[in-house]
Amino acid sequence: YLEDQGFNLKQAGIWSDVPTMGPLIIGIPVAWLTDALIGAKCARTISIRRGVNAFALAGQGGALLLISVLPASILEDGADSSSDDGSATGFHMSPTVVRISVVLLGIAVGCGACLGSAAIANVFDIAPSTAGHVTSFYNCLSNVAGIVVPPATGLIQSQFGGSWVWRIAAAINFTAMFVWQIVSTGEVIESKWIARSRA
Repeated sequence: YLEDQGFNLKQAGIWSDVPTMGPLIIGIPVAWLTDALIGAKCARTISIRRGVNAFALAGQGGALLLISVLPASILEDGADSSSDDGSATGFHMSPTVVRISVVLLGIAVGCGACLGSAAIANVFDIAPSTAGHVTSFYNCLSNVAGIVVPPATGLIQSQFGGSWVWRIAAAINFTAMFVWQIVSTGEVIESKWIARSRA
């Protein structure tokens, strides 16, 4: 996305590392805070995990939504958006917009890392002895998404424009947040699965 807009990762220096630093700056402190809150028993474990999950998905969705409304067509000073014959030659984002986009991507990635303290860790709350099976199942779904999403993203971008890719991704985050708040549980439910498999 950013390379398409004239952002050269090799020449960007520290800016190219901002999305990678998101989990270090946001994800790790939130993990420590989550563990401290659960250890202090200041609220039920599932309530803490729901709060962290809401923060993670709302933060990620909000950052992606902000990227979708950035004025991406702002040209650099002296740039020309048309050729001699009047046809459009495309645009490149201004350096300021590029940096804002990169910071927002870093925030989105950092918030996404917080899911490790929420929905992902919740697997060990609800299925302590079969957590490996559950984890492998959702990892399989993640891999399927990794295969399906890139072509779908290209299709959406070609049909509706790049900003819609970010809006749809944000909508998926907000939807997942609300669904998880409703259906999540902190009870150990693996005994029900085991009973059904033996029946």
